[in-house]
Amino acid sequence: MIRSRIILLVLTMSSTAGWADEAVQSCEPSVWSLVNQNLRRDGSFGETPATSTRYCFLGGSLEMDEFRALGSDGEIVFRGVSFSYPLDGAEPNRTLWVMVGDPGHTLIENRVSGTGLVSTGEGVDGLGRFEEKSTTIHPSPTSFRFEMSRKYSSIGRWLEPFNIIEGRRTKETPPELPGQAAETFEKLTGLLEEDTAAAPSRVSTFILDGHAHLRVVSGASSDDPDGSPILRYSVPTGDDELLVHEWRLGETQLESLRLSLDERSPESGQAGSP
Repeated sequence: MIRSRIILLVLTMSSTAGWADEAVQSCEPSVWSLVNQNLRRDGSFGETPATSTRYCFLGGSLEMDEFRALGSDGEIVFRGVSFSYPLDGAEPNRTLWVMVGDPGHTLIENRVSGTGLVSTGEGVDGLGRFEEKSTTIHPSPTSFRFEMSRKYSSIGRWLEPFNIIEGRRTKETPPELPGQAAETFEKLTGLLEEDTAAAPSRVSTFILDGHAHLRVVSGASSDDPDGSPILRYSVPTGDDELLVHEWRLGETQLESLRLSLDERSPESGQAGSP
């Protein structure tokens, strides 16, 4: 299925699109046209067109990069998003990749190397847990080439390369984010308001054409007045259930919750990254 192949290939691409040829990362709203070449089960490579749309939050220190894979008629067949923090020149910075329609995720660590980027990460998807490593180079400030290898625990060896992504910046301006949920999300929007009073939002918006929601709240407390903000990515996983990935920005752990219209229950375990 094309959808399952796309999920495998896009997990770290979005975190690299902001690196200019002088190897200084900054957040700038933009739209990129992408070509993905992904490894198939038979050892050949398939090609998938896609777009990447970047938005900036928290004064530019948090970058959100929406990914949309396109079908043969230009229709959207898959959505995912990456969040990178901090974009202030500090190293390493880290990226969280999450999706619509799949509960998997990847946590990635990024470091500058010359005029490019070297990244390592760990995650899980429909094929199980994996490690990955990637490099990104920028022939120009408006283009990049990303190459990633991956090792699944179930396979036990590196698949090199696992996917190659080439991107070129367009002249388009990112559209405004949606002001409301998509139809598949509408029934669950009440679950988003559970902790608003206790933790006022610094960012609160629907994303990915209304199929997911982003909230960023202050991470400061009496014990840690300088605590990093906390990001919450919420996406429906069924008619009555919402999956929430919670990430303290820049850290190496991710917590997940499943909220239902009847009860709130914790997802088993935590996910880590390098």
